[in-house]
Order: sequence, then structure tokens, then C-alpha cells
Amino acid sequence: MATKVTREIWGKDPNRARDFGVSLDLEFGGPPSASIRYEDSFSIIEMEAIERGHTPQLIDVDDDWVLWCEGDTLYVNQRTSGSLHFRVRLERTQAGASVAAAEGNYHRPHLAQFLRFLIRGTLLGEDVPCPPEQLTKEERREEMRSLFLSRWPQIESRLPESLEYVAASGGPRRFMGLVSAARAPVWRWLFSRGGGRFLESDVPDTFTACLVQHRGNSENLILMWRKGSRRFWFSSAWVVFLYNTEDRLAIVSDELDRALERWDRGDKVVIYGDHWGWYDVGKGAFENDDDQPMDRTPGESAHRCDEDERRMTSAWDEYYRRGPIE
Repeated sequence: MATKVTREIWGKDPNRARDFGVSLDLEFGGPPSASIRYEDSFSIIEMEAIERGHTPQLIDVDDDWVLWCEGDTLYVNQRTSGSLHFRVRLERTQAGASVAAAEGNYHRPHLAQFLRFLIRGTLLGEDVPCPPEQLTKEERREEMRSLFLSRWPQIESRLPESLEYVAASGGPRRFMGLVSAARAPVWRWLFSRGGGRFLESDVPDTFTACLVQHRGNSENLILMWRKGSRRFWFSSAWVVFLYNTEDRLAIVSDELDRALERWDRGDKVVIYGDHWGWYDVGKGAFENDDDQPMDRTPGESAHRCDEDERRMTSAWDEYYRRGPIE
């Protein structure tokens, strides 16, 4: 009978760990994990195989996963780094076990299908195809919509079904999400005080955008739309890497609720940025603008965000040079 895979055996067996010198992590590192909608059940015999686990053969470069159990939890680690990428909690039944919950932070499409491939294909030896590593533009659109609504369900009624998928890669900042007019100059309105520029710009009527922007040490939710003479703009970091200890997802949800309350009560302009607070149309400034002024030399535009705008140009140009990510 094959030896059960454990963290200790992985670390001691030279045929498994010698060439990598890594241990198997029990916790996720990097970006926060996300729930995966993976439903499955296993017979008693299948559970015996799952509990034994799987270690990759060093001669097989395509076999890059270690699957192992501890208690009622199945862990899936990458052999070359030891990083945990999937965790599956199993619930025992008379017939064997079923999946109670699954989570992961591995960046590839079709996570539920890929997890099924790892468990049923790699671990149980079934003929299960590996899902494609790339999504079509339509699949990306549905994936982004699902991401937004799973985290901020209060915006569902605000997002038209006709929104298109858009993405900009390259440059110092990257963004992706859903927009109603792909050729609108979205990049002009993405920086931290972009709400002021959004208010001043010639925005297409009924324009709507729901985006996630990567800013190096954070990821921001950005929402903006125009309805006739009214405009809404919202930006807040829902993930802060490295030093963050707050539940940013809950904080952003609360900030968004307050912004939507202002919109629903009929405010003509609702503009909010997490660092800068509410935008005062009469003053033409955010309430916290004076706390972090931007130095300007004589002759430079008085708009505080012009430098951010120039930095964003490269990302937008990259998007149209390479085209949308397919």
C-alpha cells in the first residue's frame, strides 16, 4: 500500500523534496483566498485514495501538485514553491464524503473545473480533461460580473446586462472590468482623485463602468456612471497588500452603501474616494485634499491629478496596441 502523504514525509523524502528544499504551507499567502463553487462527493474507496494523497514524479514536469489530507481537509500545494493554492473541507457521510467548502487563490480560469481535474484526474486517476487556461472574452465578462456581484451584491441593479469586458495590461497600473462604451477614455478617471475629472469630462450619456484596478500595493473597486445630468463615481481599495490588517472588503461595502444612499435620495453628483472623502462640487475639491497636497511647479496644470493621468496613458495605449485579453 502506498505511504500516506504528510507534510513530514514530504520534507524528509529526498526523492520528493530534495531538489526544491521547500515545505508545504498550511495557509494561503499573497492575495486573499476566494470561495470556489465546487460540488462533489466521494465513495468510501475514493476517500481512501484521497486520504493517501498524491506526490508528483520528479521526471514529470507537467505534474506540479501535491495533494494531501490532514483531518477532514484536503490541501493542494504547488511542489516547486510549497505554496498552498487550494483547500477543500470534506464532510463525512455514510457513503464516504462530500465537499462542504472549497477555497483557493490560484490565478487561472475555471477554478472549479481545474480543482475537479486535480482531485478526480490527478489523485483518483479518472479521465477528466484539464480546463483551458484562457477564457474567451464572453467568459471573462461573465467571470467579472460574478466577481463583482459576489462581493458587492448591492450593485446588481446598477449594472446593465449589456456591459462589455475591458482590460488594460502593462504600464504602472492595470485594470479590468465591465464598461458600457469600450472606447470611452476610462483611464482619465481611474486615479485616486479621478472623480473630479469625471465630473468635468464629456461622458457619454448612460455610461457605466465597474472596474478593478491594480495599483501595485492595492486593488481598488471603481464604479462610475452617468444618468442624464447626474454622475456617480466611487473608488476604494478592497485589498491592500503587505501591511493591511483591516477587513477592507467590509469597509468598502459600507462605504459603497453610503454612496448609494446619497444617489438613491436624489443627489445630483455623488463622488467618493477612500483617501480623499466626499467631493464638494461647490469647492471643486475633495474634503481631504489639503491633507496631502501635490507639489506643482509654475506653469503646470493646476489639476492635482495630471501626473497620474500621464502615468495611466501607457496602460491605455498598451490595451489598444495589444487588444483585449482573449
